Amino acid sequence: MWKTTKIGNVCDIRSGNSIPVKEKESLYKNASDGLPYVATKDIGFDGIINYQNGVRIPIKYSSKFKISKKNSTFVCGEGGSAGKKIAFSSEDCHFVNKLFSITPGKEIAPKFLYYYTLSNRFKTQFKKAIHGLIGGVSLLKIKNFEISYPSLEDQKKIVNKIDKIFDSIEKEIFSSEKQLQNTQILYQTSIDSILRKETDKKILLGSFSNINYGYTTKASHQKGSYKIIRITDIQDGKVDWKNVPLCEVKKDKLKNVLLHDGDIVFARTGATTGKSYIVKNPKNTVFASYLIRLSVDKNRFLPKFIYHYFQSSSYWQQINEGITGSAQGGFNASKLKNLQIPFIDMGKQENLTIKLNEIFSKTEELKNLYQTKIENLINLKLSILQQDYN
Repeated sequence: MWKTTKIGNVCDIRSGNSIPVKEKESLYKNASDGLPYVATKDIGFDGIINYQNGVRIPIKYSSKFKISKKNSTFVCGEGGSAGKKIAFSSEDCHFVNKLFSITPGKEIAPKFLYYYTLSNRFKTQFKKAIHGLIGGVSLLKIKNFEISYPSLEDQKKIVNKIDKIFDSIEKEIFSSEKQLQNTQILYQTSIDSILRKETDKKILLGSFSNINYGYTTKASHQKGSYKIIRITDIQDGKVDWKNVPLCEVKKDKLKNVLLHDGDIVFARTGATTGKSYIVKNPKNTVFASYLIRLSVDKNRFLPKFIYHYFQSSSYWQQINEGITGSAQGGFNASKLKNLQIPFIDMGKQENLTIKLNEIFSKTEELKNLYQTKIENLINLKLSILQQDYN
């Protein structure tokens, strides 16, 4: 027999404490004692919590902060991660005000509560309760969410069942992710192997390419004469052109930022530094300032050949060494001009590009296969939760 009640009746729900930046830096950063302080950024979308983030609340200040007890469930209550970042806490800690800590009472098993917050029933209630410009759910509203639960004995049976199934699914996901990584590594090393057999001569990228920075302007999805491609528009080597925003460009700047067929755009900063995209028949498109554009001399090199080299492990080694050796990080135009490229005559380039195209196509097929498998496994986890909570 299942009971239904408000979650606030059977759980302790509290939001945490914010810390001013200066106070955090001076008092809590790299503190040697006390409990860790968990912020929203320390919780991943995969439910993993980073307790080793360098912020702890020393014991002498702990009375000012709320504690989330071990075996509680964290739910992000505000912003873009609201209702999406959910995690089971394995230790006592302090936490930020944008997180809810939900600690079950005697009638609810801790892991049962966690799986409930991952269920469609909880997420539907959460979505309906979101309000405000930032987008969030109040403490009062989340306390009024409904939860249904059987006896503690049956809860534990459900948790054990889900744990076993999820453990099996996670192993499959891990295996598929590993195979996905190996596929990319195989593609990279194949390029290196093929090019190594052809030549050991090198040429600087800047000796046969025009390299320049992009355009700084406001982007809009409503109006503009030109599309403007940004780093965020490039995902897994592809661009969803329907979602690329528009902008206006000053006439005297247009020549330097207008994209042409065969141009390669390169991410010069951030986590995606070094990632590239080859443009095909762009229409009225420019590129944003955090990208660098390469226009290759097509009498000396095929753009697609250069793009394939940009996927190789030897290319990434140069990129990573350039980032590591820079105080500011990133990879600027000067560094890109000095990037070393295998020197191969045009006749061989054409044959090699055909061969590399075939390897790329097979790699993409395998990547799509593993990505689809991972997505299906994730959906399977969600469907299992719905069966147990509907």
